[in-house]
Amino acid sequence: MISKADHRILITGGTGFFGKSILSEWQRAPRPSTELVILSRNSNAFLAANPCFQGLQNVSFVNGDVRDFAFPDGDFSAVIHAATPATQRIDDAEMSSIILEGTKHILEFCKTRSIQRLLYISSGAVYGEMPAGIKQMAESMPCHPQTVYGKSKLQAEQLCLDSGIECGIARCFAFIGEYLPLDQHFAVGNFIQDCLLQKPIHIKGDGMALRSYLYARDLVHQLWALFDCAAPHLIINIGSDQAISIRELAELVRECAETNNEIIVSNLPGINRTVNRYIPDVSLARKYLNIGKITSLETALRQVIRFHRNKTSQ
Repeated sequence: MISKADHRILITGGTGFFGKSILSEWQRAPRPSTELVILSRNSNAFLAANPCFQGLQNVSFVNGDVRDFAFPDGDFSAVIHAATPATQRIDDAEMSSIILEGTKHILEFCKTRSIQRLLYISSGAVYGEMPAGIKQMAESMPCHPQTVYGKSKLQAEQLCLDSGIECGIARCFAFIGEYLPLDQHFAVGNFIQDCLLQKPIHIKGDGMALRSYLYARDLVHQLWALFDCAAPHLIINIGSDQAISIRELAELVRECAETNNEIIVSNLPGINRTVNRYIPDVSLARKYLNIGKITSLETALRQVIRFHRNKTSQ
């Protein structure tokens, strides 16, 4: 049952990893006087596959593709635009279309409904390769994206900034959470799955690359904080600045899973090679989003592993 809400928010991408994480936190603590309307390509299929999200307080669904969905009836106060196939491998043209045409359609929706608040979920991929000698990527760094995904995200950011709508932009990095797919192109998810299946952990490369992971619950809290932030056109990195090598990550996942899987590293480290890094500077997030203590990676991993083990045993 939908009650009267002061804020009615359309969320695109509400059934992916970010969306499920938002809905999971909503189960624990709904925002007062706020209604969420979730755009989904097939809400019936989503709810059938995820019955835990059925009947959530002040949450409803509309069906459609982000590029051409029929605008839902009623007044809206804001949009959280997160629709991106980040957990799927699709061809470049489709990737670009979903990001750019989807953003244009959302901006048209905002204009037709006189919506003045937009949170755009972008990506650290807009920065491109991290320059040698730089330990963390700050928002002030020039953007030189290398992938179609990163280039399209950067173009979509500019579309939002040029729209005249008050917007915040979240440049999101890497995350770990209960709803991260374990069978996609995410090393941490793959490592967890290998431990759950008692299989060897395979590391592509030499294991020296540095990454950082923020727990999904902290991600959601920071996204809402950016959504609420009064500063217009604020671009903020969302992620963890605590670096860990892929090899160390594999060892930590194995430790948290309490297994003894063999760890197989594909390549030996090269001589005098530059270590690949993908680590955000989160100073602005600390300044504007009032970030308190965040969940440690070890605690997050144990939570996620417990979640999947409980799910398997049911």
